[in-house]
Amino acid sequence: MGNAPELLIHSGDSGPCRVWRMAARSLKIASASESSRCPFRWLSAGRLSFLALAAVLVTACATQGGIDDSNRIEPTLRFEPPSGEFAGLQMGRMEQWSGALAPGGEVEIVNPYGDVYIRRGGENVGLSGVIQRLGSPAAIETIDLRASPERVRLEVGYPRGAGVAQGFDRLGRVDLAVLVPEGATLRVRTRDGSITGKRVRANIVAESVSGRIDLSTAGWVDTRNETGDTQLVLIGHRWARAHRARSTTGSIAFEFPTKAAMALDARTAGEVTAAPDALAGYLQESAGRTSGRWGDPPDANRIEAISERGDISFTLYGWMRESAALPPDASRSGND
Repeated sequence: MGNAPELLIHSGDSGPCRVWRMAARSLKIASASESSRCPFRWLSAGRLSFLALAAVLVTACATQGGIDDSNRIEPTLRFEPPSGEFAGLQMGRMEQWSGALAPGGEVEIVNPYGDVYIRRGGENVGLSGVIQRLGSPAAIETIDLRASPERVRLEVGYPRGAGVAQGFDRLGRVDLAVLVPEGATLRVRTRDGSITGKRVRANIVAESVSGRIDLSTAGWVDTRNETGDTQLVLIGHRWARAHRARSTTGSIAFEFPTKAAMALDARTAGEVTAAPDALAGYLQESAGRTSGRWGDPPDANRIEAISERGDISFTLYGWMRESAALPPDASRSGND
């Protein structure tokens, strides 16, 4: 076959040039006048589909999750003068930002060097933080906050390769406080920071490399870390999906109410324990896997705990107060 005929595509036409202008402006890689000079004005028919598709993919990456540059919010940052007592330390804060979130919406937090504290909020999402800049010169953090009615996302970042070799003494940290509405789903990722939440009423997906995860919530939980310990307290009697916790060397501890029927599954090379003895009596171990059922649980009332070498424990709370002699049945766990 001969070469495909050349198609003349004017920069003002629809098609790849229009996509180029959208992508260039979204990614801020060209000014308005520059983006009008489309680099795809002369295309062969054989290349047209591929280049148009590539431009569409670039644009899609820039607007992932329905949050693009038009949803970006500049947080208010305030800093104190550099410390006279501790050389190379400057403290600051991110003033609280609050925004509405639709029922069942999502909140995502990415904070590699710093803790995340989660609290129950009202109808709005609330975000605030304490900033520590260390070293001279300090690695200056970026705080990227974007919000739409369905999704709020905050990411803390540092210059690529920041470290001693690049002239920085060491990285600082940002500790964040997050207020989450009831029924929302919160996704949190840290590297060295801990993730803590007390009496939250949201679903939580938490991931850390070496930080501790310590949560109590009425929603479902899904956690993962490598070396940090995990403590999870479940509130309520019925959940929309199963609870999961995974770790490499860290320990995992689950607590759940006596009145909540639950299926339990633990896998580890470490030790698996259960308290009180009434709960332990329903668990059986076989080939590194310990499982059992407390009462007659619905399908979603299930705990899966996996650690390569860390210990795993299951504990009933409310046992002494209620003096329960038998596990609950499915009807009781769903209606109380």
